[in-house]
Amino acid sequence: MRQQSPLLELGAGTGAWTTLLKNAGAEVVGTDPNATGDIGYGFEAGTRASLEPLTASQAIQKYPDRNVFCSWPTERGKWALGAACQLNSDQTLALVEGSRTGTPGLNRYLLTRFDLVADIEIPQFPNCDDRLRIYRKR
Repeated sequence: MRQQSPLLELGAGTGAWTTLLKNAGAEVVGTDPNATGDIGYGFEAGTRASLEPLTASQAIQKYPDRNVFCSWPTERGKWALGAACQLNSDQTLALVEGSRTGTPGLNRYLLTRFDLVADIEIPQFPNCDDRLRIYRKR
């Protein structure tokens, strides 16, 4: 992921990935519309890294030249598809995704407008199919 920086993380939640990426040497800005407060499952937003309180669309508008990273886009949430649509040709979109993330529309859009450039196994819970996939927009 360091090779993809500078990065923009969308929907960063606690900021855990933002911190991991920074510790690995990536230049990354973490964003989440709920940059502080309870985000469910016993987690508080922004506890691992300071986040900018921006929606995905606002973040891409503010940082148009950064590649984008998102871990587990919200199931049935349309914001990840909207973000993918805003990217320019040759920008990359790195997604930690599984069977219960994103939308069918996001999956179709990725298949028709992006090239898969990396498919990386990551640690996961039993019976999960989570992966890190890096796409480049055509």
